[in-house]
Amino acid sequence: MATRIPINGDTLHWARLLSNLDKADLAKAVNVDPTRIQEFENGDKLPTFRQLTLIADKLDRPLGFFFIPPPEQNDIPSTIDFRGEPDQISSALIKQIRRAEQHRETFLDLEGTPQKQLTLGEITRE
Repeated sequence: MATRIPINGDTLHWARLLSNLDKADLAKAVNVDPTRIQEFENGDKLPTFRQLTLIADKLDRPLGFFFIPPPEQNDIPSTIDFRGEPDQISSALIKQIRRAEQHRETFLDLEGTPQKQLTLGEITRE
């Protein structure tokens, strides 16, 4: 029997809504019935480690994220998009915006660090 993982259902619900996914889409990624996602969110059932891994991948969150209470505010950077309605952002675009912001923060963190120069030896075709 698979081990069940005690997650915070409110955090799962928060992450799913923020990713603009409905229960059916998430259930399809996890290979379960949509009612099972509702049970995970309500705390009535607990996911297996495999199911939690699939959920985390689909919602683009680390596994540990689901053990803490949901954040007070969303972590999607506010951007201006003139291509459509502001409330109609797809889950794929949300994922890419979050990743771009994470890369930006990483580069800003590395900006003032000293550079280690790499010296290569002679390269031959032998």
